[in-house]
Amino acid sequence: MVAYHNGLFDAEFQVPTLVQLFFVIQCIWTGVMGFLCTYDPAFSPINDTGVFTRKGSKEQFVHPNVRGAWSVRGGSMFLVAAGALYFGTRETYLVAMAAITWREAYDCITLYFPDGS
Repeated sequence: MVAYHNGLFDAEFQVPTLVQLFFVIQCIWTGVMGFLCTYDPAFSPINDTGVFTRKGSKEQFVHPNVRGAWSVRGGSMFLVAAGALYFGTRETYLVAMAAITWREAYDCITLYFPDGS
């Protein structure tokens, strides 16, 4: 049976095992997303193909920032969450939770802007 605190990783303070499990899921999800978008921007969740159509014209192009933006977002969140689990300090957990909250909140807020701004 898994302990209620520090059940998956050692930490300098009592971390609920559920928080550690959340960080593991974040590592897997953002790490895979970052790797796939680095490998091929068509895997980007921005759109289905990684191909954009410029407003006001029919010109289509592969957006150069798709690879960088989603690779950096996925990779940085992977590093932050993995760092918290590895170092196990209160500060690393706080930074990781703040970064994850900011990223997820930003994604949710931008859904309300139909023009993508």
